[in-house]
Amino acid sequence: MKEKEAWPGAGFNLDFAHLSENDFDVVKKHLESLSDIETKIFVLSRILIECNYHQDIYSKRSFGRFDTPFRVFVQFRDQCSELRSKLRKIQELDRHFELSKTKKTDQVPENSNLNSEFTTARQVWAIHFLLEASGLSRDRVEKTEVARFIEFLTGKNFDNIYKRVRNLHSVSEESSQKDLDFVREYFNKLGLTSIVKKIDQETKEF
Repeated sequence: MKEKEAWPGAGFNLDFAHLSENDFDVVKKHLESLSDIETKIFVLSRILIECNYHQDIYSKRSFGRFDTPFRVFVQFRDQCSELRSKLRKIQELDRHFELSKTKKTDQVPENSNLNSEFTTARQVWAIHFLLEASGLSRDRVEKTEVARFIEFLTGKNFDNIYKRVRNLHSVSEESSQKDLDFVREYFNKLGLTSIVKKIDQETKEF
């Protein structure tokens, strides 16, 4: 018998009017060549549509459910249906897994810092020196706007930032010195010597 393509462009041969016991293996082999599960489900759905169309044909020419052609047809149809159900469950499981990963990612705040040394005080100091190096004078701009700008960059709490913008120094000179030394090291590594000198000058004023 001449081989017949399952449907135009199917990519595998299958004669729905004359199914054999090996045809499900043909389908499985074709599915293995497909990379994504969505396409596999589509192929099986297309096969089941053809099966529904040919069911009346098999029913009319059979001598009961034990008739070999009809039995082979029913077995083939059920195998395709079961495989499609299995793939759909896998697809749904994959979607839940991807969704749970997305939720876990969303639950991590963007401003979460594992390094406790990246304090608000130090970040305010760093941005203060950067703004100063750009030519911005603290006296010419509202501290509220500066605080909002730093909030935008760091994601930290606005009220805490604003307190630091109003008063850059910590409660103790020792804390301020530690903050400035920490910030200074970063600018020094970047080779921003002009800012390093500004920090040194700020330290001398303690």
